[in-house]
Amino acid sequence: MKIIDPHFHLWDLDELSYPWLTTETSEGVFGDNSSIRKTYKLDDYLSESGKFEIVKSVHIEAAVDAGLDVDETVWLENIAEKGGQPDAIVAYCDLSIDSVVEKLDAQKKNNRVRGIRQILNTHVDERLNFAPQEFMENPRWIEGFEMLGALGLSFDLQIYPAQMTAATRLAQQNAGTSIILNHTGMPTGHDAESLECWRTGMSELAQYENVSVKISGLGMMFHTWTEKMIRPIVLETINLFGSERCMFASNFPVDRMYSSFDVLWSAYCNITSGLSSTERDNLFGQSAERIYRI
Repeated sequence: MKIIDPHFHLWDLDELSYPWLTTETSEGVFGDNSSIRKTYKLDDYLSESGKFEIVKSVHIEAAVDAGLDVDETVWLENIAEKGGQPDAIVAYCDLSIDSVVEKLDAQKKNNRVRGIRQILNTHVDERLNFAPQEFMENPRWIEGFEMLGALGLSFDLQIYPAQMTAATRLAQQNAGTSIILNHTGMPTGHDAESLECWRTGMSELAQYENVSVKISGLGMMFHTWTEKMIRPIVLETINLFGSERCMFASNFPVDRMYSSFDVLWSAYCNITSGLSSTERDNLFGQSAERIYRI
């Protein structure tokens, strides 16, 4: 089966610095990430696909050390020139910095850059925090975000369900900016209360046509996931956003800690077996192709 994967990562520990892979301990949402604390190149990624042929892909910034974000993009451009993938890059930029204009210009000079990701996850449980503050309440950060649409850049939005009301305001006030929600909205639990919080937030975001969602990262949230467990979450996401605003993604190699590529994508296939061919075409490639302009 041919697919487009709109969310994966590469890293080379000899070329760039990734503190979260080399010097920091990893607890909380990831669990033990010792199995991915090593260089992961394009050939490694493509070799994992098994019976699924990755015809196009989108690389998402991989949290390089501060100040190396443009270097990461240039490194990825060189990989793509030689290896043919990734077809698009979502680069990093801290939208709250004084030099945001210069940084966005530097990222946009790279041909494959389609958007920006700055991880925004905050949580009352410090182990689940990815961001040092609630950026969506920072006026300076909002000013930086408002520059994206005019530059033709999308934004990959990684948040928890409790942050979705703030994200909804962001989507409403920036209708010209494509916002791609990462990892199925990252439900923080599988109990009724957690899923209701997720469902409420997803329903709010789904009202805005400029918001799409990547169905991915469920292994990261539920380490011992099963197809039966994630089926309702996957189908409800598709029902809320429509297949034209949903896309399946791998989040490899992070989600390789919880399943193989074949197991993950086979689950996507099985869960959507009752959908139309048009809906499945959207989910497995066409939505990503359109949204990331590849």
